[in-house]
Amino acid sequence: MKRTREESAAPAKAPAPRKAAPRKAAAGKPAAKKVVVKVQREDWVRAGMRILARSGVDAVLIPPLATELGVTKGSFYWHFGSRDELLLALVDAGSSTPRCA
Repeated sequence: MKRTREESAAPAKAPAPRKAAPRKAAAGKPAAKKVVVKVQREDWVRAGMRILARSGVDAVLIPPLATELGVTKGSFYWHFGSRDELLLALVDAGSSTPRCA
């Protein structure tokens, strides 16, 4: 049996994937920069105190706090093991805050 020219040729290599070109800013606008927010444990406590004062203990929830601080919920769990741990930190912070007589 005689082979055709196509059958005897080596298999063709797949073309290399193209790299995505970097995104360009719209005309007249500067390119957006990635903003890194560094939030400390004390920032979570302060935000929790604000929400506690404004809306009560039932409103002290992780998603609204994260939104207020501009971070993800994962940041919360870096500093606290649970919501209960945050609430205990709020009690500690409240008991150490000087009060008006």
